[in-house]
Amino acid sequence: MQGPYRPEGKVLMYSDRLTLPAASLVIADPDETVRLIIPVPNVENEVEVFGDGSREPDDVTIVLQGDESW
Repeated sequence: MQGPYRPEGKVLMYSDRLTLPAASLVIADPDETVRLIIPVPNVENEVEVFGDGSREPDDVTIVLQGDESW
């Protein structure tokens, strides 16, 4: 998908530049009971996190944008 992505029914909760130690994004719960490693094109990406606006949303959407290099 190209261009800005805005998930319907969610609000922007976080936006920043993300520099990763490797070209992968690790998502885990606080106890690391669930851990997901997602390959991404670059170590530097713009990241936006969308949720329902609550402090601890039940559902989030993470959007990474960067120059595709793979």
